[in-house]
Amino acid sequence: MNQKNKKLDNFFSPNGQGAFIKDPVTGDKIDFIHIAATIDAILSNTPVPDSWAGWAGDLHTALGDLQENTKDSNKLKVLQKEAKNIIGGNSSFSRDDILADVDAVNIANMMRENKNLLLSDAIKKYYSKSGDVHHRFSEFIESFGGTKKFKESVDRNLTKVDVHIKIGKADVTPISLMAPLAEKNLKNTESRQIIKLKQ
Repeated sequence: MNQKNKKLDNFFSPNGQGAFIKDPVTGDKIDFIHIAATIDAILSNTPVPDSWAGWAGDLHTALGDLQENTKDSNKLKVLQKEAKNIIGGNSSFSRDDILADVDAVNIANMMRENKNLLLSDAIKKYYSKSGDVHHRFSEFIESFGGTKKFKESVDRNLTKVDVHIKIGKADVTPISLMAPLAEKNLKNTESRQIIKLKQ
């Protein structure tokens, strides 16, 4: 693209004007390049599971932060406390990543449901005043079939990489520890968004 259209390349560069979308709910910047890449992975036919290109991949990467920040601790309370800081915090699974991943899944689902819906139209509809962005986290969780199914998906997606931590006699995946925290974080964020909307 750089050779053919320098203006377009600059527009979508990491610091370009097209690299971000302003979230109509929070006012934060959302990484459009992240959203577009995740939507492409979800809608494309690849051997890599859809979720690994988005939320599950980011959550898996956050395991490295968890291990590093806790110095490979195997104490459940230490892991849970740090997981709360990592998910949506200053980590490889930041708030920006969560928003981009959740929105990408929701937009991709819109496009799966309506094969004639263009990406540009899906984005306009999603981020409109009456769009699904205003209840993004419930849409995301419901796309799995509810909270229980989402937790199962978290475990299924990330236990395939065979990462386990010994906690006493128990052998658990770090994701099993983080899934309830992620859900709590998402619910708290959505509650704050609803309160912000009512003001």
